[in-house]
Amino acid sequence: MKRGIAAGKMEAIRGMIALMRNNGIAEEKLKPQIQAQFDLTDAQMQELFK
Repeated sequence: MKRGIAAGKMEAIRGMIALMRNNGIAEEKLKPQIQAQFDLTDAQMQELFK
């Protein structure tokens, strides 16, 4: 069950990243905000921004 929750969280974050990109927010600003807000590891960030 924890894996399902984690997968759902990552999908929600991906959706938010897509929305922010579509609204013109630069990745340089986006990455640190996302990482801090969701307490993500560097590995998780690499997965989200590949």
